[in-house]
Amino acid sequence: FCFQAEDGIRDQPRSRGLGDVYKRQVKDDAKIAHPAVLIDLAMAKEGLQSSKKEDTLQALTKVRKLLSKTGDCPIKEVFDSGIVPSIVEFITPFADEHVLNEALWCITNLATGTPQDTEALVKMSIIPKIAAVAKSTENVTILNSVFWAIGNLAGELTIPIRKSIIDEGFLGICHSILEKDIGGELIKNAGFLLGNIARTKPYVSYSLFKPMLPTLTGVILKSKDEEVLNSYLFCLSYISNFGEEECLDDIIATGIIPHILSLCLDPSSKIHSPALRCIGNYAASNDHHLQTVLDAGVLDKLNFLYSTGKKIVKKEIMWILSNILAGTPEQGQKVFDSGLIKTVVEACKDDAEDMEIRVEAIWAASNATEKLTDQKFSMLLDEGLIPAFLNLLKQPLKPKMYCVLLEGITGMLKKKLEESKAAAISNNGISKLKDFIASHPLQGKNKAKCILTKYFDVTLEELSFNSEEEDDYPEQDNHI
Repeated sequence: FCFQAEDGIRDQPRSRGLGDVYKRQVKDDAKIAHPAVLIDLAMAKEGLQSSKKEDTLQALTKVRKLLSKTGDCPIKEVFDSGIVPSIVEFITPFADEHVLNEALWCITNLATGTPQDTEALVKMSIIPKIAAVAKSTENVTILNSVFWAIGNLAGELTIPIRKSIIDEGFLGICHSILEKDIGGELIKNAGFLLGNIARTKPYVSYSLFKPMLPTLTGVILKSKDEEVLNSYLFCLSYISNFGEEECLDDIIATGIIPHILSLCLDPSSKIHSPALRCIGNYAASNDHHLQTVLDAGVLDKLNFLYSTGKKIVKKEIMWILSNILAGTPEQGQKVFDSGLIKTVVEACKDDAEDMEIRVEAIWAASNATEKLTDQKFSMLLDEGLIPAFLNLLKQPLKPKMYCVLLEGITGMLKKKLEESKAAAISNNGISKLKDFIASHPLQGKNKAKCILTKYFDVTLEELSFNSEEEDDYPEQDNHI
């Protein structure tokens, strides 16, 4: 999911794509600058030194236009020219509105460069300078430029930059903007900034966001703008990722969950990913929060959404299902009752399905083998889970995933040995497990040996068992 504005570059028309990652431009330092660019920068440098406002404005506009190129943005050349400190000096509450806006626009695009470029701006005290502007104006145009610039700086996702932004009061400034319900581009840009602050790891304390939570969720409840919804849903998903019980309790108390689910009903919507991310975080926390999600009718919505065929949607849905199936037996039963367990197993079986989706389906199906009832066992057996898992042992997966597959097979064998053995044997299960042992010296090898010796009467000598080998396989729990 990408959150990008033409590689982070800002120019008219001001538009940012949908998603939660602000794409930053990568610059080839070895590239020789076009002579025309160097000439333009020399002229701009002269204009910035002029005492005439007209010359200053013309120079800043020239630099801004150079920095607004999406394919070959000369960020390095602008820094090398030595004019950036002069641009920063115009970011003051006392500057002419048009000069200030152009200067902020230049900083916005300079902040899309390398981490070193961003660090250079920070060392010029750019954050407190922009904060002084934000605290002294109600001009919507200037505030838009402020949030663009600070949002890009926050997009570096470093702790020192985030700390500086918070210390300068930008959370309170955003809260004030949201409470005024101004709407439009300003709300979008405030959401962009909040999202970048919230997603920087390690996460900040929820107490910083708690005062504005009702206002933030209020934006989601009232807005019809898809870009606004996208920004604030992603922001809410980051906040819910903080892992604090109070945070999740407060979010649920706002009554936002049914509304988020209702936003998923439009198959053409572009906000499915952040909406499902929010729901998944609640489902992954504890049984109480998971039950709230289930009571809101999440399974009906997931059944509908999975048919849209979008990769990111399918992946998020499988992740949510894996956490529901890791809940209480009664909660997991609801996935079986909804028919979605068939979708899970089918994804495991389908070699044409995207592997990222299949990995999430493996987690979900393996979680389903915990605390099996006769009915659950029969459904998984009839759907072909055992041969699906055996076949997946041949796929190139992360080592931990082989352990998840083997744990799922073990769960089926423990529940009903003879039926499970028959399903495995009829699909060359013994040979597939032996092949896995021969070709995988790391995680899962000993687990596969244990399955063969305990359930299929294969001797240790046949497998050249080494008792000193250790196996590290995960407990089956909620997959976050």
